[in-house]
Amino acid sequence: MRSLFSRMLLMLFLWVTQAGGADFTAHSRIVTAGKTSESRFFYAGDRWRMEERLPKGEYRVSIFRADEKCLYVLWPDKKRYFVQPLPEKEFRVLSTRKPGEELERVALGQEKVSGYETTKYRVKYNVQGRTITGIEWFSKNLGIAIKSQAEDNTWSTEWTNIKEGKLDSGLFEISADYKLLSSKDVLTGPQGRK
Repeated sequence: MRSLFSRMLLMLFLWVTQAGGADFTAHSRIVTAGKTSESRFFYAGDRWRMEERLPKGEYRVSIFRADEKCLYVLWPDKKRYFVQPLPEKEFRVLSTRKPGEELERVALGQEKVSGYETTKYRVKYNVQGRTITGIEWFSKNLGIAIKSQAEDNTWSTEWTNIKEGKLDSGLFEISADYKLLSSKDVLTGPQGRK
């Protein structure tokens, strides 16, 4: 669960906390340590949803709710979910990061990415005492970095197939027929107890 939480925090830091534009859906692609993961992404203000098929075929949905300061992880096939509260320190860092609050932001030019005009930047951030340097392709239209990568190419993220439009608020809710998993259940698997 820790690697999932770390990955979600990284994605939040790289993408979501910058957003301030339109609601949209997109496909996301994250490459870290030579491994690629793809998912479907839904964004609406302070809420997002990520749907993904895991390597063993399991289907997982993650819902971030800034208003509740937590991340919900759902296993729809099992009708189970887990709640991961965001520690206040991490939440404060994630929810306040915006362009202009970096240690450094240098424009490198204009490029079209996923059909959107973007400004390419070299950016340095201080995250929990560590300096992270990366390249961002920032879309003013959407208010997000459509593409990001580490300066040393150790990771990259990109949104493709972006479609703007109002999203159903139900996408960011937990269905009443889902059962909450305990921490013990999460360690043993998403099947949970019957």
